[in-house]
Amino acid sequence: MPHLPMARPIACGQGWAINEFICEAGPEDRPFEEQHDAFTIALVVEGSFNYRSETGQALLHAGSMLLGNWGQCFSCGHSHSRGDRCVALQVQPLLFMEIAATHAGASAFRFPVGMLPATLATVPLEIELMGRDGVSTGDVNGMQREESVMKFVATVLQHVSGATDVVSRISALDEKRISRVFQYLDATCFDAQSLDDLADVAAMSKFHFVRTFKQVAGVTPHKYILGRRLASVAQRLRTTVEPVSTIAFSEGFGDLSTFNRLFREVFAMSPSAYRRNFVA
Repeated sequence: MPHLPMARPIACGQGWAINEFICEAGPEDRPFEEQHDAFTIALVVEGSFNYRSETGQALLHAGSMLLGNWGQCFSCGHSHSRGDRCVALQVQPLLFMEIAATHAGASAFRFPVGMLPATLATVPLEIELMGRDGVSTGDVNGMQREESVMKFVATVLQHVSGATDVVSRISALDEKRISRVFQYLDATCFDAQSLDDLADVAAMSKFHFVRTFKQVAGVTPHKYILGRRLASVAQRLRTTVEPVSTIAFSEGFGDLSTFNRLFREVFAMSPSAYRRNFVA
């Protein structure tokens, strides 16, 4: 029997639901075909896995988002690693079509790709889903949650409808090598890294590694690591009372002025203002 993901309901409303899925499958488990019963936007919180559907194939990784169309058949596999954890927003067709008509240019819009890569531009989306809808902060006002869900879907649609050529095909061997790097970064993301170190993990030349990593992840290794660090900072700003400087230094930012500038670029406000805004 295949390892079926364990589902934990987080929140639901008229036309949408958010669930956490934990999968323990590994390389010995053969992928099997499933079907999306709603439009799906799933944030990969931990791990990596292969996703195949009519829109192509992609190696999903921490911080990236799986995009699934209603009625679409798909399969997931763990060819190079074991297990993953995702938070999935599932939107019923009528609600999705209504939002798509305004924010994707047509009510009949369907995701043209299976993955939205983890980029600095998507970090606020990740935090929105993780923080506003119950995973980190517990219950929130029902109306606020509904508004947050619709805003989240609209923003994802705006991102995707304007960028359909996200993932290029790579060889199975290179995919395995980059998957090994994702696993390595999951364990050491906040330590100082060099391209030489990461290329060694992938067993690639530095140039080939950077080019292939960007093909898979949608961003350079540096921007990927930066995005993971900023996402972790935002999480701690929301859930702890630690000083901003303590959080910044412990997450690998050695210079506060650079950290503050990068945080403002991604979240459009200072770390202190972000914390006050969230608490408020």
